Amino acid sequence: MRYIVELDFRNAFHFGAADAGVGVENVSDYLHSDTIFSALLNALASLSCDSENKKLLDEIIRKYSEGEPPFLISSFGFFDLMNKRYFLPKPILTPYEFEDVQIKQLYSKEFKNVRFISLEVFENWRKKEPGVVAQACEENLDIGIIETRIQHQTDKITMASQIYRTGLAFYHTTIHPFFLLDLDESIVSLSQFQLLLKIIEINGLGGRRSTGAGAFKSEILPIDSKKDNPKISEDKRQKWKNILDLSKNGPYYLFSLYYPEEMDKLAPVGYNFELRKGWIFSTSSNKQMKRKTCRMFSEGSMFKNLPAGTLVDVTPPGFTDHSVYRYGYAWAIPFGNVVESEVKYV
Repeated sequence: MRYIVELDFRNAFHFGAADAGVGVENVSDYLHSDTIFSALLNALASLSCDSENKKLLDEIIRKYSEGEPPFLISSFGFFDLMNKRYFLPKPILTPYEFEDVQIKQLYSKEFKNVRFISLEVFENWRKKEPGVVAQACEENLDIGIIETRIQHQTDKITMASQIYRTGLAFYHTTIHPFFLLDLDESIVSLSQFQLLLKIIEINGLGGRRSTGAGAFKSEILPIDSKKDNPKISEDKRQKWKNILDLSKNGPYYLFSLYYPEEMDKLAPVGYNFELRKGWIFSTSSNKQMKRKTCRMFSEGSMFKNLPAGTLVDVTPPGFTDHSVYRYGYAWAIPFGNVVESEVKYV
């Protein structure tokens, strides 16, 4: 069963960025699929004192390692409460409308700054209908603000004082981030997934959680179910089902990070990379060590062949408490035919 998991952040949040500077903790306003996966598995690990939950955790990792994921998740998209529209990361393609020199001169600079496009624009782009660039520029979603704050720390031995800067981000009250979930309920039931989500709600997502950052409320909305739900209309549900229909032709749009299982089968059309690094976080180990660094294809990348993905072992050398993984499975959406002028190599 496929679901939309909608989040409502009640406070600031701190999602670490890979491009921090000296004395600066940089922050991102966007959460990737591998971070969501890490939070879910750490929530389950926190319950592993119970034998049934420990068995479930081992089964989930085994299934992923065998290429049979118990659930697939996307990265963040955004729901605009004011206009009642869902937004996805912009595809890494040059719009077909830029074949018209006048349109390109009029919109190219503005379109470059567009980060997210609505489902309506996404669908029209797939159909090669006119007006896509103009509508994307007009909607140009503003999701929130990022602040830099000065922090102070004191050395526990020398009592020396040090100043550093850290970032905190806020979503606008009309913006709710969401991610997509495809759940194999024969392995993980919906009630079990809701319990994990509840634990993350309490613990928070991202960093600076000891100060209350990252707290949120969530709601799970069915895509495949025909049950009435006031939060998602039948029209919206059908639109999602149509967009996610994998029986349609590629190339395929990426709505998650992706680490290819076999490099020789890659057929990228337009792509970018996301550097993934940082410190391990574990509910079953107190050790603080840096994970191995890896690069993944970023959201919005396009591939001719249907991407699958795999788990990436990023266990630090010398860390023996347990294995550490990055989630590299792809959430792929058929995009239809791409004309030669749209192909973009970044």
